[in-house]
Amino acid sequence: MDLRTVDLRAGPRLDADGCVLRAFRDDDVPLVLAASADPSITRVTTVPPCADEYAARTWIRLQHARVVDGVGLPFAIADAVTDEALGQVGLWFSGVGAGRARVGYWVPAAHRGRGITRRALRALCPWAFEGGVERLELYVEPHNLASHHVAEGAGFHWEGLLRAWETVGAQRRDMVMYSRLPSDPATPWRATPRASNASGPSPARGR
Repeated sequence: MDLRTVDLRAGPRLDADGCVLRAFRDDDVPLVLAASADPSITRVTTVPPCADEYAARTWIRLQHARVVDGVGLPFAIADAVTDEALGQVGLWFSGVGAGRARVGYWVPAAHRGRGITRRALRALCPWAFEGGVERLELYVEPHNLASHHVAEGAGFHWEGLLRAWETVGAQRRDMVMYSRLPSDPATPWRATPRASNASGPSPARGR
């Protein structure tokens, strides 16, 4: 299976332990509006700040276009019972080498603290490996303790600090690199504790 040719609107739906990963739909506008009001999300993603319904629908259409263009696979994280969209998780292929994919995610503040993103990653990673991905990479700002816990809880391994690695807003920011390989166990992995307890999404180009 070539993940760059997957049509998310035709499937799949991945089970994520009380959530599902599915394609974005037009009725996911409330999620995008919630994300657009969260500066920690709009600062590192393509979700427009202070979006209206038209801008939210435009962003959803952009996610569909990214699938068609082979740029990435953005999934909505949805409640398994109500199908309400709670956040986003995705694989991104642009700017990385063959056999690699970059992982990104965000969840608005109202849905954080429930393990949603960790469960989404635990579902997404095996599916990506089955599709031929040989290395998943995930980048987290050093101060973002909550996102470090998400990555490590989903079996990602801390590799090191990349200085001035990513442009966030108008500044170059340091990033901590995490990775996960098909041979890595899905059990939580603990790195050196960090001092901050700030929370937020994991930056990924294109989200």
